[in-house]
Order: sequence, then structure tokens, then C-alpha cells
Amino acid sequence: MCVYLIILVRLLGMVAGGPARGQLGVEVSTSTDVIHRGDSFNVDMKIQNPFPEPVDIAGWSWQLPPGLIVGKSPAEDERITLQPGDSWAISFPVSSWRPLWAFGDLRAPETGAQLSSFNIRYKIGGLDHLQNVAVTLNIHASPIEIYLAAFVGGILGSFVKRLTLGPELLVSGVLGLILVLVGLRRKDVQLGVSIEDSLGGLVLGFFVGYLGTPYFESLLPQI
Repeated sequence: MCVYLIILVRLLGMVAGGPARGQLGVEVSTSTDVIHRGDSFNVDMKIQNPFPEPVDIAGWSWQLPPGLIVGKSPAEDERITLQPGDSWAISFPVSSWRPLWAFGDLRAPETGAQLSSFNIRYKIGGLDHLQNVAVTLNIHASPIEIYLAAFVGGILGSFVKRLTLGPELLVSGVLGLILVLVGLRRKDVQLGVSIEDSLGGLVLGFFVGYLGTPYFESLLPQI
């Protein structure tokens, strides 16, 4: 009976891609702590062999959200053999895109936490394995998106208030832009509206345009 159980366990291990050995040690970091749409950055990987026998890394692949593109890494065509306890570091260049209305491309990634997947193909003990590593990239709106939204919001707010066209529309747009410029650079300024994305810039600009210069002047002491 015990012999049959041992055979069954080995067969299940072969179906799953090999005997259960745990996983490679993988550490992930990015070259910048804050990633904006339109930025280019690097994803750095450190892969370690925790097994008591050599590991042959046969290749890898990325699954990224739309709008993020992985460039060719210097060692993409290499086949790496890691001895027990050895580690290997590799850096992947990644580029993102701005939306078209922000002088960019329509394939811009969504903002917020974007989940991507890094797949490592490796061989150990003559058997093939596939390890999936989940990588979360926190994407922020591009500053130029927020600036443009604040300028447009100021114009819209002023037009809704007055229902006329005139130079005051541009003045309101500039005031909204100034508030956003200050708010993004000084975290101690309380503007009453979160300006982490283009919607926040649009709303703040609209307030300035609709409420006029008294609203802007009420915030001047903080600036």
C-alpha cells in the first residue's frame, strides 16, 4: 500500500511540473517610488536559488496592464544557471503613455494600483517549472493632466457663472492652474479638494472660476 502511495505522489508531482520544491526567491523594486503616466522607469528583479541544486532559468515573460510597455532587457536572450544560494539581478525598462488630450497616446494606463504578472520558466532536476510573481505598480496621473484640467475647470466655472465670453475666462483658468501648481508642490496647503488626479484639478479649477477671486484670495494666506 505504501509503495502505491509513493508512486501516486510522484505521478502527481510530474503532472504539476515537478516535485514540490517551493519557489525561487524573488525581490521586486522600481527605480522610482512615484510613477506617473508618461514616465519611463525600471522594474528591478533579484532572483535567488534557495534549492540545494542548480537552477537553469530558461526564460520569462510579462503580463502588464494596457498602456505599459516593457523594453528589451540587456540579458533577455541569455540562459542563466544559478548555483545553490546564488542570486541574479536584472532590470527591465518600462514606459507608460499619457492620454491623447494630455499631448500623449490613448493607451495610457489607468491610475491607481495596477496588477502585473512576471512569469519565470526554469528547470531543476531535469523538470520544467513555471513561477508566477505578482507585481503591483501604483500609477499616478501625470502632472500635465492635472494642470490642463485645472485650467479648463477655471474657464468652465467662470463661463457657468457669467454665461459670457471674455478675458475673465482666461484669468480664472490661470488662477486655477496656479492653485494646482502650489498644491502639488506643497503638501501642507489645504485646498479643500484632493488634486491627486485630473478630476481633482478640474473641480478645483471650477471652484476658482465659479466663486471668483474671493475664493482664490481666501487661500492666499496658506500659499
